[in-house]
Amino acid sequence: MKLDKLIKDSKLVERLDKLDPDNASGSKNDGINYWKGKKIVALAEWKKKIGRNDNAYQKDIVVQKTKEALQYFPDDYEKSLFPLKVPQELIDVTNEWINRYLELMQFRNNSKCGRRICSGCLLCPDEKKDGNYVVGLRRLVAKAIEVGNEKEKEEDDNFDTPTTRQSLYPCLVLNRFKCPYDTKEMKKKPTHQQQVRNEEDEDSNSYDVDYLFLLKFYCSAIESALIKARKANSIVPIKNAEDIYNALTDRETLDKLLQQGLDENRLKYKEEIVEFFMSIKDNIRMEDLTFYKPIAP
Repeated sequence: MKLDKLIKDSKLVERLDKLDPDNASGSKNDGINYWKGKKIVALAEWKKKIGRNDNAYQKDIVVQKTKEALQYFPDDYEKSLFPLKVPQELIDVTNEWINRYLELMQFRNNSKCGRRICSGCLLCPDEKKDGNYVVGLRRLVAKAIEVGNEKEKEEDDNFDTPTTRQSLYPCLVLNRFKCPYDTKEMKKKPTHQQQVRNEEDEDSNSYDVDYLFLLKFYCSAIESALIKARKANSIVPIKNAEDIYNALTDRETLDKLLQQGLDENRLKYKEEIVEFFMSIKDNIRMEDLTFYKPIAP
């Protein structure tokens, strides 16, 4: 459509700035007040446009307010922008809008958005569920990786005297846009991935960020399986930290645990999860486990 082409035309944004000099591009620190042809407004103002009152439950009003809100972008990040279900006829355009909105947040290195993304990383502190940590697998895995790296260095004849550095877990930055581990393309991965370390990579604190997110997924899958294993009829009884340690370091036990506890979507990753934990089992320490008595079913 001609209208779509005009909206995407960067010159249109320049003309809009001239028509609105009080909010022209460059009046803010990042130099923009329009994004993808849509004006950027304060988050509170955008919320007023989308509506959060009883009348918004009427479909025609929901459609009207949603269409109006989609003509703008909020200037800050919020996880749940749409208080009500998006009308079916607007789902596609809303999904496209959300993608552009997230691009804006990334362009601005928004700390709230960056923190939200980091929740999917191994180095983000374990979430609490029902007031308690489930097991604390993120910390355990991060420490196991560190132990493995130290062993590799000790076996390296060319390795100099070790230096004191910040522990891998937890990450103190918690902002994906300022990730301290996202500095090089070549990072380190666990042994079972057969990732060969580049001899030119002298930064021993460098890790593959995407892989850190994958490891968090592994941990979440196992924690989910452990929750189900707390039930009385579990084929792999989990009653204490020793039971968890045995499950994480014994191939057959871990396989049974995952087979019992994973849903269909996660079950297809069972083999690689088992392989990963077998690759670090010698570095897993029981004292790094966090265990709480299960809540009564």
